[in-house]
Amino acid sequence: SGNLAGTDGGAIFADGEGDVIVSGSTFTDNHALSDGGAVLSLSPVGISSSTLSGNTANRGGAVSSSSNVTISTNSILNDNDADSDGGAVWTTGSVNVSSSTLSGNETTGAGGALWIDGTSTIENSTFSSNLAEQGGGGAIRGYGTITATKSTFSNNKAFEGGAIYGFRNVLGGRVEVSNSTFIRNEANTPVSEGGAISAYDGEVMF
Repeated sequence: SGNLAGTDGGAIFADGEGDVIVSGSTFTDNHALSDGGAVLSLSPVGISSSTLSGNTANRGGAVSSSSNVTISTNSILNDNDADSDGGAVWTTGSVNVSSSTLSGNETTGAGGALWIDGTSTIENSTFSSNLAEQGGGGAIRGYGTITATKSTFSNNKAFEGGAIYGFRNVLGGRVEVSNSTFIRNEANTPVSEGGAISAYDGEVMF
């Protein structure tokens, strides 16, 4: 805890030679002046049975990656903060979240918890009290298809799309929701759209 990087990866910087696996670990109060408050990786990141809390960066308060990110097995990402986008995670790959909790993450820009330039799959997980102050997606800002199953989104806030903001990219994309609950999410200005979900140039399927 309490590690500092002048550029990227407050605790870990990985240049893409191998995957980054975080298991049964805790990363707290780490800071990067650029990207990845706890972890920056150019290769896939796997997080399981771990807690990443109170980390800060410009993009990706906890994790920044140019590849795929998997969060699983009762992992907790909470109270992370990004100045730009991706309060907890910023990635140009895909994201898979299962049986985990992302709460209290914040960004000035888009994606209070997750900013994703790829597909995302959310299952049996909870997103609560995340905030995207001036951008879309209090919980998730995704380019491409976002699939949420058996998950709960509560008290998330954003300029647009209180819980989820989906944006269609060149490969297509839509928001697909099944057996999930949305409670007290908010698009928080008088001109905002989509208290729970906003899909720009895409489809929403329940």
